[in-house]
Amino acid sequence: VKEDYFKGHEELAETFANDNPMVNSANYEVYLKDVSTQSDVVAFIEGLDGVREVHHSETAAAVLSDFNRLISFVSLAMIALLIAVAVFLISDTVTVGISVRREEIAIMKLIGAKDTFVRAPFIVEGIILGLVGAAIPLAILYFLYDKIINYVTSNFGALNMLMSFVPIDQIFRFLAPVSLILGVGLGFFGSRITLRRHLKV
Repeated sequence: VKEDYFKGHEELAETFANDNPMVNSANYEVYLKDVSTQSDVVAFIEGLDGVREVHHSETAAAVLSDFNRLISFVSLAMIALLIAVAVFLISDTVTVGISVRREEIAIMKLIGAKDTFVRAPFIVEGIILGLVGAAIPLAILYFLYDKIINYVTSNFGALNMLMSFVPIDQIFRFLAPVSLILGVGLGFFGSRITLRRHLKV
């Protein structure tokens, strides 16, 4: 208050030294990473010495919790759908490779190639497809994330009061290894399914 209302004349605030209505008073805003814990946090703060009043909204917390739960379900459904599409695309690509190389596979078997040797190139192909499929969206996200966030914050200012966006470096520490491992796993899984169905060696 001294800085805002007595700016340039801070010494005038000293006249209230013996009659200061705000003495030993402070106002804090607490932001929760998980809004579902609001009740516990409120109960904890109300139990602290010197706390006179805690303002909170159970309705807003319930709405945000339900919204977060809905977003989680929708996200899981989208992830499952994208995984199914990725496996299908990898499987389809490997199937085409098998069809094109049937004569080479037959020749390899005639000269004594083992089943593992015949299957290995297709498994490697599936893994490479999975890696590339994971790396391309990661690269796009890395270069466009800041631009998207700047656009959203500048055009939808109300969102700044409801949420804070995580820096891209912090996201990539978790997202990059998980995406690449998932890509390798999907590539291996998709190619194995295809080999069992379409490649008899």
